[in-house]
Amino acid sequence: MRKYFLIIAVIFIIPLKVFSQAEISVECQDQWGAGRYNKVSVLITFKSEGFARFTQDFPVGFDVAGIVSPGCDLSWNGNQLNAVLMNVTQGKSIEFSYYMRPESNMNGLFTIKGEVVIISGGVTRYTVKLAERTIEIGGTNGLLPEEMKDKPVQLVKTAPAKIKPPAGVNYSSGTVFRVQVSASSKVISEARLRKEMGLDDDIKITVIKSVNVYKYQAGEFADYESAYRLLAVLKNKGITDAFIVAYRGSDQLPVEKARNNR
Repeated sequence: MRKYFLIIAVIFIIPLKVFSQAEISVECQDQWGAGRYNKVSVLITFKSEGFARFTQDFPVGFDVAGIVSPGCDLSWNGNQLNAVLMNVTQGKSIEFSYYMRPESNMNGLFTIKGEVVIISGGVTRYTVKLAERTIEIGGTNGLLPEEMKDKPVQLVKTAPAKIKPPAGVNYSSGTVFRVQVSASSKVISEARLRKEMGLDDDIKITVIKSVNVYKYQAGEFADYESAYRLLAVLKNKGITDAFIVAYRGSDQLPVEKARNNR
């Protein structure tokens, strides 16, 4: 019986390693000091080419500071950390780090999770999940806010900024709806964006610069329903965090208001 068990185990375990498109490892302390910045290092090794996005969800009450890393763009949306990896090549490893700070009154346990989604050729989608790990909030590990001044970090900002309209766009027709597919502090060429996200040549690309962030938006529609159809197509391709935006003139509007007051 033992021989049969070993044979079955090999059959089920080996394909997971063969077909996995990435390997993720995370290094951090198992105990995080409340009110202190605790360092987390992430290493992702890719086995395919394409566009990738790494996400981690945290409980309410955390803030983050990030370390600049080549090939990685960090953002903080609500309680989710996003790392956009535009230049993914087979066999390449990308490493980046960040500091998480639980509020000073937090304590107890939480589970750190994460996943990387890889989109190859704009069509094929792979998802690789990070093994869950339990972190205890307590003790004095980590750095106090005043100690962070000596570290090579930059705050990951999420506050909304005033939107500047892209040059050459005529807004005289009123409200327009687009699908925002990415935001990055780096300039991404239109050709590269189309290739990595599988956007057809007839889909209009709009780039809006807001302070030091470039927002990349696909399509431009006079009605919400047309934008929603494009959103559904992109989500099926694996761009799961795409969302609809609305503009009237140079002003960005809440989507529901734009739908009801056109």
